Amino acid sequence: MQDKKWAERLAAGDEAAFRELYQTHADGIYRLCLRLLQNRQEAEDAAQEVFLKIIASLPTFRAEARLSSWIFRITLNTCLNLRRQRKVKRWLSLEWLEAQPEAAAAEEGAQRRVERQEEEALLTAAIDRLPEKQRVALILCRFEEKSYQEIAEILGCSVAAVESRIFQAKKNLGKMLVRRIKDTSFD
Repeated sequence: MQDKKWAERLAAGDEAAFRELYQTHADGIYRLCLRLLQNRQEAEDAAQEVFLKIIASLPTFRAEARLSSWIFRITLNTCLNLRRQRKVKRWLSLEWLEAQPEAAAAEEGAQRRVERQEEEALLTAAIDRLPEKQRVALILCRFEEKSYQEIAEILGCSVAAVESRIFQAKKNLGKMLVRRIKDTSFD
């Protein structure tokens, strides 16, 4: 369905269109909220708030970007605003990692599980220290599997800016991780 027609149906109060919108986007909205807010209850509340904002903002949807990009932008703004309001210190926690399917975890030995948890904690802490623009671009790319074009639409910037943010994020992560490894080595 074309985004503009879908938005028109939604704005007209078409319940079937809303159900379809919800079924199509609810999981992605919740996942992004959980990754950004680090708390399941806050993520559920934020996802509900996002849907209310989508319905309230439908008259302003101009179909210049894809509806899914517009929805992710609303989700991102909602979560960033909630984070600022609540002055939460951290962006990521292991809670979102726990939500990922891990069939191999049952087969791993206890030592490897501990090592992997330490690696995840180290990576999470490093991502947490990235500048906001780099962190958000990296999350959308790596964890939400959005294309650079989709990220550009969501963030309202050029594809080149997205490429630069992700490149810088990876470069900064590399520096932080190398520094951390050097600090903990027993040479």
